[in-house]
Amino acid sequence: MASLMIRNREVKQGLLEDPKYQYLFTQVTHTHEGSIGILCNSKIAAEMNKVVQNMNFAKVDRQIEQLLNS
Repeated sequence: MASLMIRNREVKQGLLEDPKYQYLFTQVTHTHEGSIGILCNSKIAAEMNKVVQNMNFAKVDRQIEQLLNS
């Protein structure tokens, strides 16, 4: 039954001219930071670097060293 339906399918001509489909292919303009086209990768990287600089890796390294040597 499905193969019969597939063989006999037809695409309606002018289908997309129906007003209900008028917004189907419109382009949305994204204007907020982080959206497509305004990724702000350099700002994100700068903020990430600030966070990493505030992490106390020396303290963690010392504690790992103590655990391994005890």
